[in-house]
Amino acid sequence: MKLTLFRKPLLQMQKVLAVQFKIPYTVLQRNTKNPTSVKKQGGQTVLTPIEKDTIVKKLQVCAEWGYPLDLHGLRLIIKLYLDRLGKTVARFKNNMPGKDFSYGFMKRHKSKLAVRLCQNIKRARAGVSPVAINEYFDNLEGTLRNILASHRINYDETNLSNDPGRSKIIAKRGCKYPERVFNQTKSAVSIMFAATGDGKMLPCYVVYKAKHIYSTWVEGGPKYTRYNATLSGWFDNMTFTDWLKAVVIPYLQRLDGDKVLIGDNLSKLSPMQKKNIKAGFCKAGLVPINRDKVLSIPKVDENKDAEIVNVDNNLEASFCDLLKQMRYGDNGLKRKKSGKKN
Repeated sequence: MKLTLFRKPLLQMQKVLAVQFKIPYTVLQRNTKNPTSVKKQGGQTVLTPIEKDTIVKKLQVCAEWGYPLDLHGLRLIIKLYLDRLGKTVARFKNNMPGKDFSYGFMKRHKSKLAVRLCQNIKRARAGVSPVAINEYFDNLEGTLRNILASHRINYDETNLSNDPGRSKIIAKRGCKYPERVFNQTKSAVSIMFAATGDGKMLPCYVVYKAKHIYSTWVEGGPKYTRYNATLSGWFDNMTFTDWLKAVVIPYLQRLDGDKVLIGDNLSKLSPMQKKNIKAGFCKAGLVPINRDKVLSIPKVDENKDAEIVNVDNNLEASFCDLLKQMRYGDNGLKRKKSGKKN
């Protein structure tokens, strides 16, 4: 009886409001009975907010583990996910989103994702196991014991060439070195960078791919930079020895005590050079010694409701399917090349 008395004034009020504001009476009824089922005005999104957030997290994980996806891969993931759900989207041809969809997705999540040029690394280099990492740090802890940060030199050879194998991929915003496991070599001008654990940068050493060095090649470079040339454009025993004698030994001779040379990646040069160098040593677990920096993996949140778990499982399966197809081929989802028709 009380429920009937309560609903009667409500129904009367809805009729009054429908006439006053020229709103269909059925619209007011739907919003009153089940507000959560009312859709937004305009076109409806293909993916739910939970699905979008999960895709963003999976893309970040793929990039962190050396198998990043490009915009085409993002479209394939969504297609595989929709196919797995048995859902057909009329606006997508064969459930394959268009390029505009991927552009819009990246724009809406620009605070978490960015399109960057990646550098390719060998599969053997990327497949270092936790056992090998622990063995490395076991040896490193004993080697670096009582060694000052200023006496630890981290060096790495890199290049400044146009790499035909490089492509833009999706990575976590702020990622300095997006990498992809890809068996491809590169030939270019090589540069040796070296820095100390306390943030000092040693002079660069440049190696050109040539028989001889021309005078114009050494103009306008960084101060105290040393130049050389090899037929391959890479460092060999002669150039590496010359780098040690010309750059490293003069610096180490001014220091007392033991010194250590470590080959590893360094942060790029920038106005915040000293801070970036220290951050690079910390990220590599060198200063201070911390193997967890290398062994750490993305954490998994176990407190998820059923809907999130279901979305996560389906998207994870879709990502795994695509990564297997990328590795072993035979995916039937190759990128179509544009060309003129005969």
